[in-house]
Amino acid sequence: MSFRCFDGEETREFYEDFLGMEFTAAIPEKMEVDGRTTEVMHIYFRMADGDFIAFYDMPDDVTPEKFTFDPMELHLGMKVPSEEAMMTWAERLKERGIEYMGPMDHDMVQSIYFQDPNGLWLEATYQVPDHEEIMHREMSEAKDILADWTVQSAPKKKKFREIQ
Repeated sequence: MSFRCFDGEETREFYEDFLGMEFTAAIPEKMEVDGRTTEVMHIYFRMADGDFIAFYDMPDDVTPEKFTFDPMELHLGMKVPSEEAMMTWAERLKERGIEYMGPMDHDMVQSIYFQDPNGLWLEATYQVPDHEEIMHREMSEAKDILADWTVQSAPKKKKFREIQ
């Protein structure tokens, strides 16, 4: 995954120093954006599972709408090993003056949500003890539940498609 960042160093401090991710690369490059050449800094962090999250700092293209995210539409979920670990994150966020939402009960997981310095929403989530049993049950019913939802939501979606 790759996202914009407002300030590369501020983003590095948050993800490396605060969240504890490994800062793995800072790669400057020139890119063609809207018919002009601009300098970009890509920065990369290794997450606990070995995957990477990347950011790109484009100082020539900083506008407020580039950093507005809705937590329901876009957020990055990060698995933590336990409720205690999630609540440790919550306490650290509180100590740093970062507001968070939750804990929220999603049946199979519990989560807290918070924003990074760029406005990106992050989720710290842990699996409840009977997670696998819940997922097995959900998997066996998933197609029927989605089919019912599709029938229920079709009239609303039809209105949207008509105005396009």
